[in-house]
Amino acid sequence: MSTSTRSRSRDTRSSTSNHSTSSSSSSSSSTCSRRHTLIHGRYFITDQLGRGLMGTVYQAIDRKNHSDVAVKIVKKKNVHRKDEKVALFREVSVLKRLKHPSILAFHQAFEDNKAVYIVTEFCPRGDLYTYLDTKSSALPEREALKYMRQLFSALHYMHSNGISHRDIKPENILLDQRGNIKLADFGLCHLRPPTGPVSTTHYCGTLQYAAPEIAASRPYVPQYSDMWSCGILFYALLTKCLPYKRAGQARLMHDIRHLDVDALLDSRRLAQVSEASRMLLRQLLSRTPEDRPTAQKAMQLVEDALLGPREYRTKHIPW
Repeated sequence: MSTSTRSRSRDTRSSTSNHSTSSSSSSSSSTCSRRHTLIHGRYFITDQLGRGLMGTVYQAIDRKNHSDVAVKIVKKKNVHRKDEKVALFREVSVLKRLKHPSILAFHQAFEDNKAVYIVTEFCPRGDLYTYLDTKSSALPEREALKYMRQLFSALHYMHSNGISHRDIKPENILLDQRGNIKLADFGLCHLRPPTGPVSTTHYCGTLQYAAPEIAASRPYVPQYSDMWSCGILFYALLTKCLPYKRAGQARLMHDIRHLDVDALLDSRRLAQVSEASRMLLRQLLSRTPEDRPTAQKAMQLVEDALLGPREYRTKHIPW
């Protein structure tokens, strides 16, 4: 995939790889600068998976049940501003709430006087960006649809519980041992209040995957913007590139606001893509936020693309 598809999120949270807080033992005060460190008297560090602005993610062995886990270590000295602290707290609290087969599973969080530690399931196949980047061409349509269906299932669960992700991109989607996705990185997610406005003006996420209403600095509904991001992701999986050619924030924001979806769908890059997948792309990339499908509706459109109209189906999707 073109390097232009990887970009920092437009917020000041940790950009580490993705892989009731209690006080830890003194052993957790180690900085974990090398392998073979014991954390919290339980997690034995074996390898480094990724490093970001505020922290590092390690592979570790849980000595309690002898399983592989990921430990995200965020040093407190790197968390300065209020929004950074809010994002870290939000990530832990949301991970604790979410239980879905396509969402990264939370195990434990704890802290000491130097760092915060977040323990989650370990996804040995890395993130979707790296996986796509190793391919010589775009993904087969059926494989891309598989990932999108699992992502829509996760988002339907989240949206039904008042949570929007707001930073959907391949770097934040992990692959487990069986090749199924796990949505990760919830530091920028939006929690819909029981009462009050549905829209927000807190702009965050990654610009290449941002919806037109965000690029135009208008109030936006996070659930709708999530679905636009899914459209850009789906296009990237099908073509191994993004629909924007120009670099630079100002030019990119202009291109997002004026994306010609008809021309995009008629391009040679999508010549071999089915009409059903084109229809899904068209709906996801609607310039009118309210016209984008819900995550549940998008799941149905994926099933139509895979199995055909419901009245003619004789098979079920195995995943």
